[in-house]
Amino acid sequence: MSTTTTGDMVAFFYEHASFSYNQLRETAEDGHMRCARELAEVWRAFEADENVFAVWREDDIGSWSDFDDVDRSDCDPYPFYECLLCVDCDYPGDLVRGYDPRDGIFERPGRVVECVGGVDFGEQGSTDDPYARVIVAQLYEELQARRENAITRGEN
Repeated sequence: MSTTTTGDMVAFFYEHASFSYNQLRETAEDGHMRCARELAEVWRAFEADENVFAVWREDDIGSWSDFDDVDRSDCDPYPFYECLLCVDCDYPGDLVRGYDPRDGIFERPGRVVECVGGVDFGEQGSTDDPYARVIVAQLYEELQARRENAITRGEN
């Protein structure tokens, strides 16, 4: 369990995450703060959900050097990453391999439920980048929405 306060998490997401707002109901600042609070709540829920974990690994789509429209002649090719949001499972064939900033390199039984690839942290970037936490929170937010929709439809 994290010792980071909710206020610290709101400040973190305020600084690192994008936001949206409804011009008819709120100012840009109000929308920015609302989105930061929502992502902080989502992050807390993710941290408390022992059955869900995030895995980071190099994306097999290659690196930025594989795309013709990118001119980065000033640096060497570096990898893109993918984030897999997984739920625990007992199926022997579903072993997820990767890196979790909380747990390091690991293998863990899990089923991928949300994912995003092609994440570019830059030449010196890594999965310790603050944006990695934003991505995990957004993926978990998607999972929460799908869970709520399943409950509404009477599914498990």
